[in-house]
Amino acid sequence: MEQEVSITVVVIAKNEEENIADCLKSVKWADEMIVLDDYSTDDTPSIARELGARVIQRKMDIEGKHRNFGYAQAKNAWVLSLDADREKREAMVYKFAYKQDGQASRRVVDEIEKLLAERVR
Repeated sequence: MEQEVSITVVVIAKNEEENIADCLKSVKWADEMIVLDDYSTDDTPSIARELGARVIQRKMDIEGKHRNFGYAQAKNAWVLSLDADREKREAMVYKFAYKQDGQASRRVVDEIEKLLAERVR
């Protein structure tokens, strides 16, 4: 019997009101959506909240540290990391992080990609 895997999507954003809705709608299937917002001056945070995302505002310092902060806020062990200007369907360029140790084996990533493909059908 297959175990259900819960997934959090973390989106890095700053002034992405033109893109955030499409990005979040493309991952509406996720168990949790977090937008890590670098103090946008446009409507990015309000649009994200309207679409059900939890918005956390934080000044970006170093991108890797910023992303890791976002991953640490996730309620789920599996995190799909997206930039706001990329929809989930675009080029399948995803970064998976396993919260416990920051590493994911190729086999595990392959399994998660299969799961994602099934969920978006």
